[in-house]
Amino acid sequence: MELATPVKPAITTTRLEAFSDGVFAIAITLLIFGIKVPVISGPNAGNELKQQLLANWPGYLSFAVSFTNISVFWIGHHQMFQLISRSNRTLLWLNNLFLMCVSFIPFPAAVISTYGGQWISAVLYCGAIILAGLSLFTIWAYASGTGKLLYPGIPERVVQVAGRRILGG
Repeated sequence: MELATPVKPAITTTRLEAFSDGVFAIAITLLIFGIKVPVISGPNAGNELKQQLLANWPGYLSFAVSFTNISVFWIGHHQMFQLISRSNRTLLWLNNLFLMCVSFIPFPAAVISTYGGQWISAVLYCGAIILAGLSLFTIWAYASGTGKLLYPGIPERVVQVAGRRILGG
């Protein structure tokens, strides 16, 4: 009687997705720290507070735009992993690269809210968003092409449309 060699099951994406959700949650939460609470004292604090809060509109705008951008990345990541059935070491590293880009976004968001008039702050912010988008697309290109990690039977048209949506996002 010959014993069967145990076959290790495919690595699912469950832990990768849970870790990713945690990083997204932290990154999106860190955005609020770019908005500073005004420090005011004196007899006219009410009027001064109102003026300071209104003057902080670049911080609110940076928060809203960055929250939206990270949300777009999270939705794209979530939808992409509805089509990816399994993981491997390369996918894990590509995902970590993407998460590194996402977790960096609060920094240029804070810089642009403070120094919005400086071209370098816009370059830094746009560069961070572009790198995050390209790294997300790299995950898709690997999983749907070289890595062949998608669920079987997904039509090529779906793969192409998903790739364009990810890159367009």
